[in-house]
Amino acid sequence: MRQHLLSTLLLAAGLAAPATAQVRVQLDPLGPLRLRLGVRAGAQVTRMTIAAPDYVSTELKYNYWGGQAGLVLEAAVGWLSLQQGVVFSQKGYREKRSWTQELQGTSYPSKSLVRLRLNYLELPLNLVATVHGVQLFAGPYLGVGLSGEYKYTYTKPMRTSEYYQTYALTSYANETKIGFGKKSPTPYYRPFRRLDAGYQVGVGYRRGGWQAQAAYSHGVKNSYESIYIGYDPPAENRGFQLNLTRFFGRPEPAQ
Repeated sequence: MRQHLLSTLLLAAGLAAPATAQVRVQLDPLGPLRLRLGVRAGAQVTRMTIAAPDYVSTELKYNYWGGQAGLVLEAAVGWLSLQQGVVFSQKGYREKRSWTQELQGTSYPSKSLVRLRLNYLELPLNLVATVHGVQLFAGPYLGVGLSGEYKYTYTKPMRTSEYYQTYALTSYANETKIGFGKKSPTPYYRPFRRLDAGYQVGVGYRRGGWQAQAAYSHGVKNSYESIYIGYDPPAENRGFQLNLTRFFGRPEPAQ
């Protein structure tokens, strides 16, 4: 009986050993330093944390599309690498609102559309691990504000007479260029700060000199200050990025 039980346990251990070996990930030793230069292009959808409005919104959207383009320098030692980018990056937000105003017993449907575009020269630095082509990466970034644009359109009731309490829906629009460190285009906020900083994490895939990555970007620096005393909610950049990089140089051995 004991011999039969021992034989069964040995047989089970022998069958389990190959299955265990199949799920192991073999990491090759780190190799010599390799430097490669690449060209990057991509797109991102961004938003910004902003102060609460002074009216109730029934529709609110923050997502705004932007682009990225620039260069990437890679320093790799086998499956581990540092990638330093220098990219032009478009951020900002798109804010759409609708509400109803009651004036003199009449309801007026009102709406607004605000678009803020901020252009940065961004310096992302990521530590990248590549195993069998699959990548995990994370790292900080620093952004320097270059230019921007603030656009808004409003449709709301306005008085039609200086002497009578009569109103009519009126639409108007405005477009202003943004200068970092200068006067804000809207009276509700102070000037935009030139420096932005944060971190990003993501996944990717590498095949030869081609690399595709998806990342989440999280800003930690306030882009501008509220003018309200005792109420200064952070205005920080957020975004999801998709980019494609083409590295040039000697082909890499398969990871």
